[in-house]
Amino acid sequence: MSALPNSLAISLGALADLGVAHWRLETWLADFTADGSKAKLRHVARKIGALLEEAEITVEDPKGHVYDPGLAVEVIEDRDDTMTADDASAVIVETLSPIVRWRKEVIRHGLIVTGRSDESSAGGDPRHREAGS
Repeated sequence: MSALPNSLAISLGALADLGVAHWRLETWLADFTADGSKAKLRHVARKIGALLEEAEITVEDPKGHVYDPGLAVEVIEDRDDTMTADDASAVIVETLSPIVRWRKEVIRHGLIVTGRSDESSAGGDPRHREAGS
């Protein structure tokens, strides 16, 4: 019987997928209302988060931030068709998929919906991690 290795090589793409799945789990949990199941799911989310942290993967939810064309995001929908890229009232009103980084380098661009600042609640999403920089 051979000894098990202490570590495995995992692709950054696979870790990015795990980061997005973790973000989705956290997002769903914020709105989840079932009784005892929530504690079990929170436990799973913490374990996944610890693994991502150990792998130096960060997940950023840019919702609520002013849209900047330099952000690592792709605009999937612009709710105000007349909005321009330099429009200071353009904000990210919805995150469809977060920005994923490894050691501060983007490995997965976010997918977002933009709109006017009055469409988004002030202060951004409480589940937001590391403001889109």
